[in-house]
Amino acid sequence: MEELPLDFKKMAGELSSFSRILHQKGFAEANGGNLSVRVDGGMILSTPTMMSKGDVTPSDIVLCNMNGEQIYGTRPASSELLSHLAIYKANPQINAVIHSHPPYCCSYAFTNENPFEPLSPESIIWLGKVAIIDFEIPGTPALSEKLTLHSTSTLAFLLRNHGIITCGGTLQEAMWRSEIMERQCLAMHLIVSRGSSPVQLTVAQLELMNLIKSNYIK
Repeated sequence: MEELPLDFKKMAGELSSFSRILHQKGFAEANGGNLSVRVDGGMILSTPTMMSKGDVTPSDIVLCNMNGEQIYGTRPASSELLSHLAIYKANPQINAVIHSHPPYCCSYAFTNENPFEPLSPESIIWLGKVAIIDFEIPGTPALSEKLTLHSTSTLAFLLRNHGIITCGGTLQEAMWRSEIMERQCLAMHLIVSRGSSPVQLTVAQLELMNLIKSNYIK
């Protein structure tokens, strides 16, 4: 299959850069994880299948349409692109999707616990309500259907027995949400390890933070 047209090269470079950052943070082991971004013409650029996210270069990026049909790219697209497409179709405001396996997030994903209480300004502003998705086989219509149900009301997902998905208007926003999810899981792990309990914000504090959020993120 042909290489990407010149029009998409800049965004392919940005996508490959975030792919390597994801790997450097320890959020994507082996060939795990995948990233995508919506581009002009109703197309999706994504990382390829069966490749370490630390090794991805712009020439490895693939271009698919909204039906998941690969248009350009020298490597095959990931089967998990189906999940990304479900999110893009459900929410036109989302332009970037990152799926990863941060270790502390996974430590909660592999249990029935939910660590995502509104405990910090960052978690309130950038995460809001995190959708907890029961396990489905990756890359299947069943998982896509569950993601579709929540994609208009959340930008962050905890996938049971799998990992996380974060979304945003940009790749940077999606990455920040991944980082904040992992930091919250780490903080909750440390709190529980000490036998402590988190301090809950008051209703008034939560209302004020949500007002700030509405002015901060349009």
